[in-house]
Amino acid sequence: MIGGDKINAYLGTDFTRYTNDGWTFSGGAIGYTNPDNDYYSQVSGSISKKISLGKNSNLVLSTGLNYAIDRKAEIDQFVVKSPGSSITLGARANLGNVSLGLVNYFGDILPNSIANTLLADVSWNLSKNFLISGILYSHKRKF
Repeated sequence: MIGGDKINAYLGTDFTRYTNDGWTFSGGAIGYTNPDNDYYSQVSGSISKKISLGKNSNLVLSTGLNYAIDRKAEIDQFVVKSPGSSITLGARANLGNVSLGLVNYFGDILPNSIANTLLADVSWNLSKNFLISGILYSHKRKF
């Protein structure tokens, strides 16, 4: 339970299953008695496949879904346009100390979805405690 002006009880569950041949399956659900913009009921799931490319290299292909069931769009008297649902398809190449990723968000499929967005990122691990990364995205907003 979350305390405050209004008690917000919740119940949830999740699971993750890894297979020996590189598959990962995850899913979960959570429900709230008094949902708002921060704490809202949702169902999520993802599937990924890791493909070895060599000793220190691999390729990860993934897809995911997050359905924000009852997320509130209001905070007091203000309307907040912050979508909570998403469907994604992605790929990540981990090549030694360098990682390159690409994720596409598909908009207009689920209610309150993140708009069509293509996200690319790169990171370079220079040492155990130092990482340089960058992100580039193409975003089509909907109003």
